[in-house]
Amino acid sequence: MAVPGSTPGAGEIIARLPGRPLGIAVDDSAAAAVGGGRSLVVALAGAGLYRVSLPPPGPSSTAVVTQLTAYASADPAQFPLVPASASGRILYANGVLVSGSGAIYFTDSIAAPPAPPARSLGIQAFDTFSTSLGSLFSGDLGGRLCRHDPSTGKTVVVSTGSWFSNGIAFSDSRAAATGNEDAIIMCETFSARLVLAPLRGPDAGRIQPFARSLPGYCDGVFGVPPSPAPPSSSSSSPTIAAAAAAAVVVDHFWVSINSKLTAAGATALASSPPLRWAASRVPQQVVELVAPPFGLVVRVDSGGRVAESLQDPTGAAVGRASSAVLSPDGRTLFTGSLTRPGLAYIRL
Repeated sequence: MAVPGSTPGAGEIIARLPGRPLGIAVDDSAAAAVGGGRSLVVALAGAGLYRVSLPPPGPSSTAVVTQLTAYASADPAQFPLVPASASGRILYANGVLVSGSGAIYFTDSIAAPPAPPARSLGIQAFDTFSTSLGSLFSGDLGGRLCRHDPSTGKTVVVSTGSWFSNGIAFSDSRAAATGNEDAIIMCETFSARLVLAPLRGPDAGRIQPFARSLPGYCDGVFGVPPSPAPPSSSSSSPTIAAAAAAAVVVDHFWVSINSKLTAAGATALASSPPLRWAASRVPQQVVELVAPPFGLVVRVDSGGRVAESLQDPTGAAVGRASSAVLSPDGRTLFTGSLTRPGLAYIRL
């Protein structure tokens, strides 16, 4: 794990980790306070969920790496819709979020570990990309959404049965900041859709479609809360339209698309095992020639509709976008890449 340096491509290594970091979140909860330093929660494919505690800057500052969990269990008392068979090791930890209460939500994308580590120049590497393709071609529905409670050390399965569960966002980031989250929006990558997973009530853990037929395979999602409403000068009762608007808890989501597809193409692959089998036999080099690394990030509104599309057809700057994170001032969108090192940014 590294932080960006002052020159492009340079960085400072802050921690050595026992797996491939796919998701990362800052934990500002009281339980994570470490002597004035910062705490990061990292999802490691092949290893589980870890905490990286960063001490205050200093000449002898050293990050402390701690495993939080490597196993998630079904808990019928909290999520009765999750079968006991969903319990198991965390093999492909991916997206991660931290609630204001300290609860940690994360995805476990597939019921198979990434390809074994290989030594290259003394660096441990995991072939997570090939493993993800195995999920696509096999139709594996072992993706899980999980929750870890640092105060008890318990990790439970929130939902299961996803076709490669990936990036996640709170449906109401303001409520989540106070530990009152009600639902999670999740990328179900190979179904080319966003889904909603309720956390409370009789439907807790039941996956519901939120944004169908995205223009490709979604990877990361970032929720943007609505701007505060200006004070009303009218004392009259709110209209039905105003009441509906008040119920919207996220203004929109930025969604990274790592592979552009037509709706027909995504449907064909999803519904045809023979077609997926044939696609699995095509060498990756040929795939790159036929489907170049198109750059695509879309804005999805609170109703699950694609409202805006930002594209880089050549993939020269933003190719196979794997994440999309908005800057605090709302003016810059940062993206990672599935196949390239470094970060790209888009001025909005």
